[in-house]
Amino acid sequence: MKRYRNILVLILVLLAIPSFTVAAFWKIPQIRETISKNDRNITLKTAVIDGDRIEINFLIQNTGTSDIKVSSFLSFRLENAAGQSLTNDSFSCSGATIDGTILPNSELTGLVCFKMQEPGPYKIYYQPGWGPSTDDMVWQIDNIVEGADVETASDENEITQINQNESLLADETEEDNNQSNASAMDEPASGSIFDRLIKPNPTSPPSQIEDIQIEKSDSEPAISEVFINGIDKQLLLSLVPTIFPKVAIDQNNWGQNDFQQDKGEGIIFEGKAENGDYHLGIKTQSPLKEITYLIRAVTAESGLLHDFHLHVDITKGEMLPVDNIGRCYLSYSNLYPDRTNLDYYQRLVIEPGFTIYTGNSANPSSSQYQDWFSLESYGQIGTEDSIDIIRVNGVANIYFNQVFIGEVNDNAIEDVSLNIGTMLGEAGQTVDCSFKNFQVRTRDNLQTSPGDTSPVSLISEPGNQAVENQPIQLEQIESLFPTIILDKNNSGLENLQTNLGDGKNYTTLFKNGIYHTIFSSPVPLTEGFSYGEYFRQNTVSISDFVFHADVTLSEVLPAGSTGNCVLAYTNGKTIQDELYRSVHLFLGDESFGYSQDNGGAYQEGIDLSAFGEIGRNYSINIIRMNGTTSIFIDGVLVEEIWDEMEGNINWWFGSYTGSGGTYTDCAFNNFEIRTTQNIQTIQSPIQNPSPQVNPEKQNLLGQVQTLFPNIAVNPNNWGISENDETVSEGVIYHSRLVNGTYHTILDAPGGTTEEDSYGHYLNTQLGSFRNFALHADVTITEVQPSDGYGNCYVSYTDKEIAGENRFKWFDVEPGYAISTYAYPEKESVEFIDLSNYGEVGRTYRIDIIRIDGTANVFIDGVFIGEVEDGITSHVTMFLGTYIEKNTQYVDCAFSNFEIRVNKSAGSY
Repeated sequence: MKRYRNILVLILVLLAIPSFTVAAFWKIPQIRETISKNDRNITLKTAVIDGDRIEINFLIQNTGTSDIKVSSFLSFRLENAAGQSLTNDSFSCSGATIDGTILPNSELTGLVCFKMQEPGPYKIYYQPGWGPSTDDMVWQIDNIVEGADVETASDENEITQINQNESLLADETEEDNNQSNASAMDEPASGSIFDRLIKPNPTSPPSQIEDIQIEKSDSEPAISEVFINGIDKQLLLSLVPTIFPKVAIDQNNWGQNDFQQDKGEGIIFEGKAENGDYHLGIKTQSPLKEITYLIRAVTAESGLLHDFHLHVDITKGEMLPVDNIGRCYLSYSNLYPDRTNLDYYQRLVIEPGFTIYTGNSANPSSSQYQDWFSLESYGQIGTEDSIDIIRVNGVANIYFNQVFIGEVNDNAIEDVSLNIGTMLGEAGQTVDCSFKNFQVRTRDNLQTSPGDTSPVSLISEPGNQAVENQPIQLEQIESLFPTIILDKNNSGLENLQTNLGDGKNYTTLFKNGIYHTIFSSPVPLTEGFSYGEYFRQNTVSISDFVFHADVTLSEVLPAGSTGNCVLAYTNGKTIQDELYRSVHLFLGDESFGYSQDNGGAYQEGIDLSAFGEIGRNYSINIIRMNGTTSIFIDGVLVEEIWDEMEGNINWWFGSYTGSGGTYTDCAFNNFEIRTTQNIQTIQSPIQNPSPQVNPEKQNLLGQVQTLFPNIAVNPNNWGISENDETVSEGVIYHSRLVNGTYHTILDAPGGTTEEDSYGHYLNTQLGSFRNFALHADVTITEVQPSDGYGNCYVSYTDKEIAGENRFKWFDVEPGYAISTYAYPEKESVEFIDLSNYGEVGRTYRIDIIRIDGTANVFIDGVFIGEVEDGITSHVTMFLGTYIEKNTQYVDCAFSNFEIRVNKSAGSY
């Protein structure tokens, strides 16, 4: 701090000498001077020369009534004495840059940085608009380190302390003026006196600036998030050549060449360069039985990317049939090409015609993917879509046809590699995608990416045992799936006998430590018959797992008849039966998939007839990760499939007896199911909770008016009116306003033949919401007959924003549960049981406080629990009534409705 004081004293002494010839410099405001103009006060606080960079610290105060936007990149420019504009280097500042929005009567301080270029002195301009204008304000910087020398200026905390003590230092300078050593004045000049002042003192200790480390990517420097956040997104696109000056990848080095691959079963993959376009296509001799992907890695001479700009023009050409769901896509992930990090990687996928989504294999307890933005209006056949991605510190800013679509937090904490691809849906025959004008720009040269970067195909390749095509090796099982969730000690299996009718029996028994499933019939069967059982379901959401069993077909009678042992997994026990999917292995016969939600469609797998020898033990491993299942028999990979399965998984095993058979005995041993998850993450959901006061959450409820001071919706503007509407056969929906209470009624005089629900959106013209506090008093007023069932619900959803084809709901239903629903997955998850809150005629006070995707729910002023709703966009609100089958009338009453927001915090 002493060196700071001496520098300041010397400056004051010099200014006190009338004969000093630099008076002309001070006609322009200098460091620590304030300019007041256009409803703002702007102070240049400090200017520090740090090697080849100058860091300038500004304070801006908003004295007006409107918000002020400030960008360290767009709001400032610096010129040297030759009139040259210097390069903005704000993404390399050592501290926080001055980026953001300044509210009225607020202020913002931060850095703006430029690359040094002689000669000085320098002029720094503040531009109230985006670009030079007559309203610009200018200061002159005469090569001084103001406020600290290079050493102390590198410490942001010390700079802050200096600024806070300016008044104290000013008092000290008067005393120092009287005692200053005249030798400092008599020193011969070496150029400007200001040049002399920044020279290091020969007796001072070495600068410690090299010890201060700014954490950056191994492959290229990271750009400041604050810097990006302060720039208008549309302007950000126009700044690409400046921010990313290096063209790292284009169509000269992106590694795409002509090829043709026969994938078997009449499926051909093709890649071909033609007239400046690169075409990726899939052709088949007959309609596909399952969705097929063709993925091509961008294998440039350069390697992994951190911050970058990517551009490509994509056109979906010929596709048969035209109503197939074939698509072209662009993606990146931190999955290394050698697939060594399968247990922890993220990806971002852009599919014109579908959506932008991210996937996260590092958190299998949550959904495998998260939708961000619908792209249904893009990806039309024959229409070119121009796509730009500007990725900075894990946030991807995405543009279609030069228009900003939105930003996505991809969570890919490591550097990423790129892919292009095409997809052909089930029953599809051809699809062709063309890619042109491919370019990736970066800040600096990139390092070589690790491992092989050969293209990866996710198509099922029966019998392919090549190591490079195995996503997981058997020796990796224990490390990748460390948690055992089921074995013979907790399988829930027991000896039993089940009468199946007509003399048929299914028997299970333990014999010599081995579990047998036996089917028997007194007479030969006229058609095949299978029977078996599920393991005890004791998990919430297991998406990635290893299912192991040693299986032996012990006996088949009569000799020569058909019998098989069966292993399967399905989500049929955890979602509605009409929506389930399953994968089956019939050892000695075949594998196949089954989709009940697709009209009962079968998807053929591979021939397993070689694995049906009576008396022989087969070691089976079914390894599922990220929706792709690898099946090993006796240590050999025999099949890879993508099952398209969502939700919880159950495991099934049993016996099959073919036509003419009377007896089949299958023996199962060494059952084991392992998962990637920690055991604490797979506990069952809360059932029938006893509300306990949580001090932190109770305090949250008490802070509602402070956190959300603005009332956005109440019964005066909620946009709900009275109406009558037939919602289904025999069911009429009535809504009535009675003394300020809103009633939603489902009326089925003849009794409902199936369950039904209906309700009303609130006034969506008031805007959608992100963070808010919602309150409603809810009463199940009447249910007829008395033994009927119905309830009321308060919901919010992104359906009005995301559209009909992909949306999510969050429901609070007193008398039932707090739950979520996702479409098109048709997956419903119940989080907290509310059956204790369904008393007819009783009013329940409901509060939902939603902050950044987490809903905190209170009933009658008591915290019930919190739920992550999985919705990434804003939401709108919905009130409704549910009626159960065979019920005639349900009346729900809603009163004292209110939604509070904090508009300045971005709740709208």
